Amino acid sequence: MVSHKLVPYWVRLRETYKTDEDDYWDLSELTEHRDEFDHDSLINVLDDFFDQFYGDIDDDDDRQRTFEVDRYESNDNIVEGEIKLGEYGIEADVYDRQQQQRIHRHRRAHHSEETPFYFMFYKPPSSETRAVAILKQYRARGVKGELYGRLEEYIEEHDSDDEEKDIVFEMDPVYTQDAEERITRADEFKRLRFEGLQELTPMEEHADNEDATDADRQTVSRSYEIKPTSDSRWTPDFVQSFTPNGNWKYGQLDQSEFDDVKLTIEEDGSQITFSLWDADIRMRRELDPTEDNLDMDGGHPTAESLAPRAREVTEVVLPPEDDSPDDEALF
Repeated sequence: MVSHKLVPYWVRLRETYKTDEDDYWDLSELTEHRDEFDHDSLINVLDDFFDQFYGDIDDDDDRQRTFEVDRYESNDNIVEGEIKLGEYGIEADVYDRQQQQRIHRHRRAHHSEETPFYFMFYKPPSSETRAVAILKQYRARGVKGELYGRLEEYIEEHDSDDEEKDIVFEMDPVYTQDAEERITRADEFKRLRFEGLQELTPMEEHADNEDATDADRQTVSRSYEIKPTSDSRWTPDFVQSFTPNGNWKYGQLDQSEFDDVKLTIEEDGSQITFSLWDADIRMRRELDPTEDNLDMDGGHPTAESLAPRAREVTEVVLPPEDDSPDDEALF
């Protein structure tokens, strides 16, 4: 199972209730839109925001979560760093595999188990109204919700109306071309993952009972993955056969047993995963520590080794007319 991913988002600012393309703000001239801002540049505004949480843990006692900017650096166009997101309120035993013994209640309720999340915001000099953010996800967990909530509160402090929110901070997932175009442009096909749900009757005596109640049944996720062999390469026609209207050219796989098919491709040195069944393709890069040359620390890629991969994702999602970020990390 892929544990680490990089997910891109588009970042824009506008006034509430104004959604036309011409209404989005110039991210290098913010004080022209709201003189409450201390800086013209979005990157400088983000620098101030991250400084509020740098080395200062934000403890949300109601939700039992902690948030801290562990490190960050910025220049004129980029701010990048690492957030530590923690959760507490649960006690747990720990089993020491080396000593072959269990440590009872090693994790206490007041211990916040922290996970590091890399982030990068990049404002292309040639783009006036749009920036891109790259955030790391770990397994099914990400930092976007925690980060966005705090950013939205920070932006609202610069409203011109004290009683009503009048600035919208957008941070939307990046979607790209349709599946057929992506398949045609792919440099290499890496894997197909079939995902679905299966209903089980956990108790043996209910196995053949059509009258089993909902309580007797369980719905579980199921998946199946296939990859090209070392001595063969998939063709675009083979991959396209797994689209909703395709003819499913692989063994005994039954289309009705699955809810989605996700394809991972390599394009311009980056791995990109998207759904063949979704009209919109949401961009993300799945990371392999070996293939992507990542340095690991405590089971997580270091921010220094993620920075080049984040720049590769940025190059993929930005249109050709926008300048890509410099190759070197800020750290």
